[in-house]
Amino acid sequence: MTKKTLSFKIIRAFWILSEICLMPVEKLIMLFNKSIIKKPPYYPIFIVGAPRSGTTLLSQVFIQYFNVAYFNNITANFPKAPVAATWLFNRMYANVPLSEYTSNFGKTTGKYGAHEAAEFWYRWFPRGEKIYTSAGDLSKIQKSELAVTIQSMSVIANRPFAFKNTYNAMRLGALIKAMPNAIILVCHRDPVDNAQSILNARIKNFQSKDAWWSVPPKEIDQIRNLNYNQQVVDQVYYIEEQIKRDDNNRFIHIDYQELCKEPKKTLDSIAKQAQAKGLNLSIRNPKLPESFKLSTGCKVDPDDYEQIQARVKELWSEK
Repeated sequence: MTKKTLSFKIIRAFWILSEICLMPVEKLIMLFNKSIIKKPPYYPIFIVGAPRSGTTLLSQVFIQYFNVAYFNNITANFPKAPVAATWLFNRMYANVPLSEYTSNFGKTTGKYGAHEAAEFWYRWFPRGEKIYTSAGDLSKIQKSELAVTIQSMSVIANRPFAFKNTYNAMRLGALIKAMPNAIILVCHRDPVDNAQSILNARIKNFQSKDAWWSVPPKEIDQIRNLNYNQQVVDQVYYIEEQIKRDDNNRFIHIDYQELCKEPKKTLDSIAKQAQAKGLNLSIRNPKLPESFKLSTGCKVDPDDYEQIQARVKELWSEK
């Protein structure tokens, strides 16, 4: 066993033991807050989009600009005791510093960095490739437990909770059914830029263009039969289509290019739209970078880029 492996196991054991200690606290808090589902004091916020569409940057500027709570690299280690972990973190680390706006394929660094908290969502939703969950797939008990847990996290944090997880794009129907007042922020990116960024993620993470990476849409079986250039485009397309099918008046759509160009203007627009839907977002820190560098143009092999462009034109022209 290598030192690195041993160190990882020790750290993992520490988190598991800590979670076990927090679980009795979790039960007490949940028991006390069970009635809040009838009249939730805060609307949950879900940040979704295709992978590599800009959701990480959106979440980073969102949690820095607005006074909201979120899963971070510490609290995400307690998927079975998220309410107690939120309570403990808020008391230990009251003043959250500003973000460096850095990430590696959605993963941030430092204890304050935003985290997708996959294990938390797997308490209610499936793993693997068949993850699509419709509005009727969760039982009444599951919907209640999910809603009460999320609302309890907001109550303990004393502010709205923002959840960024790209896999939730395949769970929107169920999430909206459980929490009808939820606000959904959808980040959209130019499909050519989006698709080639996914292709680069395959190469950097798996050293292969053919290895599947990230969110599988409902149409995963038919996409599997395509070549890799078509796969990455179809992945973006079908995720966007699913979001469109689930769309209602609780959705707010954000253009990634505009977010990079004028982040403050984009966030102020979100606040205005959210207020119209009943959610008041107070500003925590008015200072934001004037802009962010937009990655666009050919970022892959020219032949791959040409095929991606052709597939995008083929699919999006059908709309």
